[in-house]
Amino acid sequence: MHESIRAFEVKLKLFERQLAANNAAHFPTLKSLQSTPEFRGIISREKYCNMISKLLNEFGERFADLKNLESDFSIFRNPFAANPDETPEDIQSRLTNEHLNSTLKVAIAQSLAPNIDELVQTKRCQVSGSSTTRN
Repeated sequence: MHESIRAFEVKLKLFERQLAANNAAHFPTLKSLQSTPEFRGIISREKYCNMISKLLNEFGERFADLKNLESDFSIFRNPFAANPDETPEDIQSRLTNEHLNSTLKVAIAQSLAPNIDELVQTKRCQVSGSSTTRN
């Protein structure tokens, strides 16, 4: 959830910078209207920049608590890039070689793909009944 919120905030900042530079690449309708002579003087990019700026401010206020916890999330986001000095002490006593080995196995397993054809060829069917009768 934290990553999604951060990504949206970064996207809003990108939109704000690009609109300030008169780049409407992410707003195709605005871009098409800017190119028509009848709307050229009516559409104000400053208006939209201000709206995005207000949205960014509101977004920052609503999720201010997450900014305070951002360093706490770093250990879970990427344990290898987290600064151990900034990690809470109760978590530092839990990081063992077993945990790191497990994390490495999960990271490596993401690139594996099963060979379905080979698995199907080696599969033996089990017959649940037999047509022969015992006397």
